[in-house]
Amino acid sequence: MPGSKKVLMLVTTAFEPDPRVYREALSLQSHGYQVTVVAWDREARLPSLERYDGVTVWRYRRKAKVGGRFRQLGGFLGFFRYAWKKLCQDKYDILHCHDLDTMPVGLAARLKGIKVVFDAHEADYYNLYPPPFPTLFEVLERLSARCADGVALTVGVQWQKYGGWHISRAVQLRNVPPRSFAERAALERRDDERPFTVGRIGFIKKGVGIEELFEALARLRHDGYEVEGLLAGKLHPDIRAEFEERLARAPYVRYVGSVPYPEVPRYYAKLHVAVAVYTRWEEHRYITPTKLLECLACGVPVIANPVGDVAQLAEKYGGIVLVEEPTAEALTEALRSLLSEPSRLQRLREEVARTRGEFTWETMEERLLTLYAEVLKS
Repeated sequence: MPGSKKVLMLVTTAFEPDPRVYREALSLQSHGYQVTVVAWDREARLPSLERYDGVTVWRYRRKAKVGGRFRQLGGFLGFFRYAWKKLCQDKYDILHCHDLDTMPVGLAARLKGIKVVFDAHEADYYNLYPPPFPTLFEVLERLSARCADGVALTVGVQWQKYGGWHISRAVQLRNVPPRSFAERAALERRDDERPFTVGRIGFIKKGVGIEELFEALARLRHDGYEVEGLLAGKLHPDIRAEFEERLARAPYVRYVGSVPYPEVPRYYAKLHVAVAVYTRWEEHRYITPTKLLECLACGVPVIANPVGDVAQLAEKYGGIVLVEEPTAEALTEALRSLLSEPSRLQRLREEVARTRGEFTWETMEERLLTLYAEVLKS
């Protein structure tokens, strides 16, 4: 039992709170750990001290633009000093570093004899920087993984990289919803409802298949298929004018706007199939779309293209229709095959029903607690 073991988590975001970091903190807190978070509020607009369900949050309040590269060096040094001071003020048993940009503190803590967990949220830390920085950051990531007492990985493609580095003290903690969230969607689902409804529940922006979905629905309706669209989520300003124009020409597409998180399951319950196709931009190269995992947790089959480890998920768990390219043509044909062959859609539903427990937070919590137990024993 962890008893009164104390954990200090570091994040370079404001923690409002961050969903996955917060879930980890609550899981640890509910199993006897005392969790404190040190965060960086780059807008200096949130309180310097807050508490969320027993989790204490201290914020380093210094203004800085996210993504400013080396112009933020002074801010990072200030955050490192602030975090180190908090770490030394009290005796913590474990330092949990979220992302590579907090690991300089983690490496110093290892020298001090404090156990460290390196939580690597991103698959590729180097692609936005010019040479020679990609090589330097890769060296830092490899050093961090080898020096840490335990490693948590988010996306599937990290496993291959870390396996190549012979990192064995690692678990995968996907960013997935709690079981209660998924169960609510399952309880409200009516698979026999008509018309056939396809859509996306999530941020509406460029590169996530919105334009392609509108075009695919128009083509299918022209061919006589009874199919409608459902979209829910915050609308990015850059796409607003084009989106509203498309929506005005497509009365068969319903947009319900931004939806509070507790209400999201009832919209998943209305979908026969979801769309998670992503333009092959650099930012999408290694991702495992959170929305795809959310769909699978809620029991909704998904049409997706093979970014990140999506192809491996489709092979291992099913419930996913793969399209090679995120085009309107590919999406049209994938939907046509499901509309024309109801037994295929039923098979996908059965696959999702069998495996959706893999994509709920309770499964991740077990892995997190196991990792912590091993770290404390090491």
